[in-house]
Amino acid sequence: RRDDAVALFMTAAAGMPVEAVEGMKQSPYWAPVVEVAHTIAYDGRIMGTTMSGGPLPGDRWSAVTVPALVMYGERTWPALVAGAKAAAEVLPTARLVAVDGEQHSAPAHVLAPVLREFVGLG
Repeated sequence: RRDDAVALFMTAAAGMPVEAVEGMKQSPYWAPVVEVAHTIAYDGRIMGTTMSGGPLPGDRWSAVTVPALVMYGERTWPALVAGAKAAAEVLPTARLVAVDGEQHSAPAHVLAPVLREFVGLG
């Protein structure tokens, strides 16, 4: 019952309204998420309480030394934007980039120039 598992995750864990999830079910986004629904339990174990809206534990990422790019679409659901900003705050090497005009699922051709520039190929 992968479809049900994704819907439960989106509402109970990610805090999305039921109406939004029902709309997502009609989008091309839904099928690929349902395909990986069996991994949701692992996401929960790894993320623990970090999706609860509380402060992220800074010590978990304080030793990161590689450059990190944290992106979010400027039209993304506000809770996801807050998560991106919080991750960038605790990663000592993070660069936070708002992708103009995009939501959570930005197409590759929009993200590619930002990624190229980040890795020094742009």
